[in-house]
Amino acid sequence: MNKHFLFTLCIATAFVLPVAVFAQGEPHDDHDAHEEEAAHVRISPEMAEASGISVRPAGSATIERRVRVFGELVASPEGQAEVRARFPGVVTTVAVTVGDVVERGQTLATIESNESLQDYPLRAPIDGVVQHRHANPGEVAGDQPLFVIVDSRSLWAELKVFPGQRGELAADQPVRIESGIRATETAIEHILAARNGEPFAIARARVDNVDQAWLPGDRIGARVLVERVEVPLAIDNRALQQMDGRSVVFVRHDDRFEPRPVELGRRDDRHSEVLSGLSAGDDYAVENSYLIKADLEKSGAGHHH
Repeated sequence: MNKHFLFTLCIATAFVLPVAVFAQGEPHDDHDAHEEEAAHVRISPEMAEASGISVRPAGSATIERRVRVFGELVASPEGQAEVRARFPGVVTTVAVTVGDVVERGQTLATIESNESLQDYPLRAPIDGVVQHRHANPGEVAGDQPLFVIVDSRSLWAELKVFPGQRGELAADQPVRIESGIRATETAIEHILAARNGEPFAIARARVDNVDQAWLPGDRIGARVLVERVEVPLAIDNRALQQMDGRSVVFVRHDDRFEPRPVELGRRDDRHSEVLSGLSAGDDYAVENSYLIKADLEKSGAGHHH
């Protein structure tokens, strides 16, 4: 019986994992025939745990298909205000500058009316942040905006939807908004025609921004959930390895792990549907399954030598 023993599977913690690797060969007797039909690795449960090789049974899972779109965050129309002088006059004092947080009714500036020659206060019409200031003491205030205030506690995500995606997107679909390390869950509320005849539609979703983590103008990506289906058999994507151009998972029988080619169907970021090659309840390696693959490949290289 042609057996190869491998004692050099190194893991990130720099310890040696003693395992036995068996390659195809002539069986010694009927009991050994099935065991040696395919290459496999023997790892005790204690050693697998110490190596971070986790195992779970194959079973059903929910597969989510999402469409990727891009866009930007904008302030809501009711969340922005241009503040003008009620009566033409001269600006006498300015109490705020760009970036200041103001409350509704707070005095932004005082203006001396040209008619009465009396000062009157210019007050903030909404809560928000001063985004623009076009007023300085001594300047004449006419009908131009003197301040722009934006309340960014609630923003809109405006997402570009191109013709090839349009048929899959609709109101009420869940959407995950992402920008850098920030992400939030919301839902599409409207799908509108683009402005100026642009060749895409606009999907709009409200973004809660009470913590002020987002800013108007932020470029964003989004993943819109367009299909959710329960499949009878699926595996964790972390378990998938490539061997000889095929997708395989490592199935455990007692202390033996052997590669099992699988045919895959639908998949998302977490799970892949299994069409053939695996049965419900089969225990397979998930985390650190690449360690098993590395041992088999080393054994194969040694065998060819």
